[in-house]
Amino acid sequence: MRAPSFTLPLLPVIKELREYWAVDRGRLIHACKTALALVLAMGICMRLELTLPRSAMVSVAIVMMHQHVGMVIVRSFY
Repeated sequence: MRAPSFTLPLLPVIKELREYWAVDRGRLIHACKTALALVLAMGICMRLELTLPRSAMVSVAIVMMHQHVGMVIVRSFY
């Protein structure tokens, strides 16, 4: 008697995930970088015991708003 194969129903899901990764890889990587930058900014502000650590998170969100590199320095200046 054969053991049931559980990978067979997952094959379409795996195929869709691979296709999604191929198409939206840049956006997913940018989202991960933004989340990491937000956590680091909040951690640094809390470690330095600043009065408003949320302002650092807002600044990171503004700078990382678009995944395109252009105008990042200008946005970070403002």
